[in-house]
Amino acid sequence: MSTNRDNDIKFFREFATQLAISINVAQLGRVVSVSADKKKADIQPMALNQSGSKRGMLLNVAVARHLQQKIRLEANLLTLTK
Repeated sequence: MSTNRDNDIKFFREFATQLAISINVAQLGRVVSVSADKKKADIQPMALNQSGSKRGMLLNVAVARHLQQKIRLEANLLTLTK
């Protein structure tokens, strides 16, 4: 027999799980391309959806100003210099 308290706990645990799934913060991603001025990048998230399929690509993601001068592209390889 389930009590109201058990239902409340179950609800909040499920709510927290669904909320965590829907928020995309600090995920690993692969840089697909960088704009010519190095201010924007297209990123492919590495984490998969619940169904196992790829997540949608993040387009025109802002590159932090302090990293823009450090980006170097050579032969399709992106590196950050010191």
